[in-house]
Amino acid sequence: MHTPKLKGRILIGLCLAGMMTFGCAPSEQPEVASQQAESKEPEAVQMATDLAPLAPTDEYDVIDPDMSCEDANRFSVRAVERLGYEVTAFTPASDDAEGKIEAKQMGRWGGEEGVSITIACGPNGARISTRSDVTPCDQANMVMRQAVESSGFTITTYTPATLLKAGLITGEKDGAEPTSITITCYIERNRVEMDTSEDSPVLSNVDFYQALRDFQLGFFTAFNKLEERLASNPADQNRLYVALRPLNIVDNQVVFGTKELAVLPIKVNISNPTQQTYLLEIQRIMLMDAAGKRVKPISEGEAAFPAPSLTDRPVGPGASIQGYLYYPLGTYTGARGSLADQRNQEREGFSVEFKPW
Repeated sequence: MHTPKLKGRILIGLCLAGMMTFGCAPSEQPEVASQQAESKEPEAVQMATDLAPLAPTDEYDVIDPDMSCEDANRFSVRAVERLGYEVTAFTPASDDAEGKIEAKQMGRWGGEEGVSITIACGPNGARISTRSDVTPCDQANMVMRQAVESSGFTITTYTPATLLKAGLITGEKDGAEPTSITITCYIERNRVEMDTSEDSPVLSNVDFYQALRDFQLGFFTAFNKLEERLASNPADQNRLYVALRPLNIVDNQVVFGTKELAVLPIKVNISNPTQQTYLLEIQRIMLMDAAGKRVKPISEGEAAFPAPSLTDRPVGPGASIQGYLYYPLGTYTGARGSLADQRNQEREGFSVEFKPW
């Protein structure tokens, strides 16, 4: 952390709030450090000036060589909405074209924050890049000005911080010593530090301690948590693996281009790491409702499907299949079923619990 050089001053490194639950926990306090030294002007921030104009960090880009376009699109929309942003535009990515999500949210500083997500995917996997039009550095400028003004001071100097130079805010108030705040912004991890005197009245103002929102960090964390929930195959490589998950209206929009469907799509993933061949019989994959009733999938011709349904087929050694089955609309707690070993007709059963997102 940058060490203050001013006598009797306090350096504050505010927590960056990537999600609503991020930032300083209730038991934590902003990091504070002070050091006695000869009084002099704050040092200029050492930045790579040859990079002007400096781009936001890309260390929070999501890079996955095994991710499909479908998952990249779906997880991206979910992560944005989980962070509390309203999606205003969405163009799904494909193997042939980049996708883009635009969203917005009101910031704690009183203004609107617009964000964008660019999705590139194809045979080499996916890369997802995030940007905010109000960076943590921009937020620090606004929040610190707000803190000075709400403490009763009149702004006398307002020089916003950038990635190339430190910012300075000064204020005056009748009957009080002038106050000042120096703001330093770094490219690394979007880090921001605020420096003020230890006796400044601003330190007793709750506005000074507002957590800054780091959308890039928040998206990266939320996306990876969603991806972990659907980790492909567990460590046990000697058993058939079956995963089923209901799609919600966000998934429907991403996958099928419409939120409202007359059926409930279930995404099915089956992997067979064994040396046996198993037979998939879709009528044996049943959902469980709250009363324990088993519900079979709807057959082709009984309803309109947004995409072809999986059909009965063999699943050979080392094979994996993905697809959809469709069920009557309703609320279900999980699924049960079985596949038959083609060699001896012994059945390999499975049970899946549907967990809320």
